Amino acid sequence: MNYRILIGISDAEVLAAARAMISEDPELSIVDPVASAGELMAALGANDVDAVLLHEGLGPLPLLDL
Repeated sequence: MNYRILIGISDAEVLAAARAMISEDPELSIVDPVASAGELMAALGANDVDAVLLHEGLGPLPLLDL
């Protein structure tokens, strides 16, 4: 089974590290990395995902508000 992951990370270095770790597992694929809460909401509406990974610095809203 392939699990589709949506990543919300605004820092390019952290995103690169997350991509590298996720690419190590052949059952995981990244749907679309997003850099803001607005992009995240749009991507959730446009994609079928199994999991969402959010970085604490995503902004502009606090993660718990999302």
